[in-house]
Amino acid sequence: MECKNNTIVLDNNKDVVKFMVISDTHLCCKQERLDLLEYFYEKAESLNVDFVIHCGDVVDGYLPYRLQQENLLYNTYEEQKEYVIAFYPKSLIPTIMISGNHDMSWLKLNNQDILADIVSKRNDLLYLGGSYGIITIGNLNIVLVHGQHELKRDLKKVDCNPNFVFRGHKHMYDTYSVNNFKVIQVPCLVDCTISYAKHKQKFPLGAYYIEISPSLHKIVSNSLVVCESRSLKRTLHIK
Repeated sequence: MECKNNTIVLDNNKDVVKFMVISDTHLCCKQERLDLLEYFYEKAESLNVDFVIHCGDVVDGYLPYRLQQENLLYNTYEEQKEYVIAFYPKSLIPTIMISGNHDMSWLKLNNQDILADIVSKRNDLLYLGGSYGIITIGNLNIVLVHGQHELKRDLKKVDCNPNFVFRGHKHMYDTYSVNNFKVIQVPCLVDCTISYAKHKQKFPLGAYYIEISPSLHKIVSNSLVVCESRSLKRTLHIK
């Protein structure tokens, strides 16, 4: 598979294509849930998923505010890069990624794209090259947007008519329509970080499973897999 101009074209020889969609893993922060990430890859393999989609904020990056920096397990570019290369779940299922604002923080700091460097060492991971991307299957267009800014503004970058949009960033699950196309807001896979807890924000952790018919341009089946509450326990120290 090759990505050109933020677009990947997938083989259209199946009646139904299966995706497991995840987002906002924020690896290298103290509330990362590598255990749940591994669980969802095992789940994807048991469901014979064709592809895993990651809608950005793979790593926690390095942002210019104290709470985020103090909350990191690894706070250098090299440490975060090598951690993900070593510990992001390895699978026979290809993973298609876009970057989020946390991933892109390294681009602003030292002009290095951490996801590009990570996927260069992992042939099971594919990076679409920025904070948005397009997956094309026949005449079906699936758009991935991280969505730090307002959704319509992000979608102006997309040079196609989306049939479905997967969006990260908000750490929550939702579905709604924008300009007559379906937007699926994907939940996160990180415990409530200190900055969120300070504002008393809590989010369910989970992943989204979907089967799409490329020829019919419709969802065949879909389900939200939410982690049990006992799996969310983590001690937070707020100063």
